Amino acid sequence: MANTSQSAKEMMKATLRSMPLWLAVKTSIGMMLAGKNKKKRLRLMKDIATRRHFTVPREEIPWHPTIDDQRCDRCGVCLSFCPKDVFEVDMATGAVQVVRPAACVFLCTGCVAQCASDAISFPDREPFRKYVYYR
Repeated sequence: MANTSQSAKEMMKATLRSMPLWLAVKTSIGMMLAGKNKKKRLRLMKDIATRRHFTVPREEIPWHPTIDDQRCDRCGVCLSFCPKDVFEVDMATGAVQVVRPAACVFLCTGCVAQCASDAISFPDREPFRKYVYYR
């Protein structure tokens, strides 16, 4: 099963992929220099959050996972991996469902790699870049 630091790394990768190159390089260098200093790393992440802006409200951006119910083996790895609680189990059927799509970290696909049954997918990332910009 995934741990919290693995989820944080996946979210950071997604954030870096959405940035202009100059900011991604600056952020990567800052994270390397911060090392394991959580306060410095958190300060960098807060700086990124203040720079990131969406062109429309996040709720209007259709970036979220889709679960193929035929492939899903209901192992729950996605539930424990996702720090944003995008997934929940339907108690009546036991099926894993996407219940908070707008909570999904924009451009993150970390849960796909965690799913052994290959049941999670996302839309192509490229058309979604138009929804975010950094100052």
